[in-house]
Order: sequence, then structure tokens, then C-alpha cells
Amino acid sequence: MTVFALDDTSIFFDGGCYSSTDHGGWPAAEHIACIHVVAVLVVVVQTVQSCDVWLWLWSFETFKPMHDKWKSNIEQHLKIAGENQLAQCLLNATLHGALILVVQCKIVSYSGMCGIMVRETKETFGIITQDNKFRAVPKKLSVFMFQADSWKITLDGDNLTSRNLVP
Repeated sequence: MTVFALDDTSIFFDGGCYSSTDHGGWPAAEHIACIHVVAVLVVVVQTVQSCDVWLWLWSFETFKPMHDKWKSNIEQHLKIAGENQLAQCLLNATLHGALILVVQCKIVSYSGMCGIMVRETKETFGIITQDNKFRAVPKKLSVFMFQADSWKITLDGDNLTSRNLVP
């Protein structure tokens, strides 16, 4: 079983991403037996997470189910929101699991890089690339692009530092 914490309210295990703030809440009844194990593992992972060591332990393939779950969730949110509320929906949506392209970056070697966004801080996006490398890409002076359903969205990193992140 693969288990790790995305943030203080979300965990990822058994190929699923669960959040205490989602409409579905924590894992369904079939996962109740795993709750104790998960709770212990999440505490351990969160301790390791603070050192960013845990990000080096997994490959791009490990995060593909997280990307699939994100795609499913964002498509559902966009259908509910409709075209009129698209911008607001995307501003409030989590990008954990999004396949993100770094279009432009002040670290020139990061420009053109693509990967799954696995961590967001006030100043960076943590991205796992297809060659299994973790990169903390600064938001400032960067431009990002991702696709949500049939929409291609371009994000100006300078405007993302004020995003409301879950503490």
C-alpha cells in the first residue's frame, strides 16, 4: 500500500486521494480497517515530509493515480461550475495531481519541464518529472500551463503567491 500526506487535510493511499474537506470526506467504509494503519503512516510520513525526503522515494509512476483522480475531480468541478464560473473554480481548485508544464522560469533549466504537481507552497510548486526527479519550481517570474478537461490554462506564477493554501 502506498501512503503519503498531501497536506494536513489530505492523504493519498491505495491509488486514491482522500480529503477531510471533500464532499466524500475520509475513506469509504471499505477502508475503515485501514484507518489505524493509515493514521500511523500519515504521522510518520508528515514527519518525514517536513524534511522533503519522502519526495525522493517515489517515481512518476507512483503519482499517476493521483493525476487520474485530479483529472476526474477537476472535470466534475468544471461541469458543475459551468463556463461562467470557470476562473473562480480554477482559482479555488487544488492543483495537487495536475500535469503541469513549466513554460517559463527564472531557473532556465526548468523551462519546458513537465510533471505532476505533488506539493504547493506559497513560493513554489513541487513537481515530479517523468524521469523521476523532484523539482521545487519557484512561482515568481514563472509561467505554468495545464489542461483541465478541454481547457488549456496558463498561470502567471507571480499571481499565485497569494493563493489560499490549506494550512
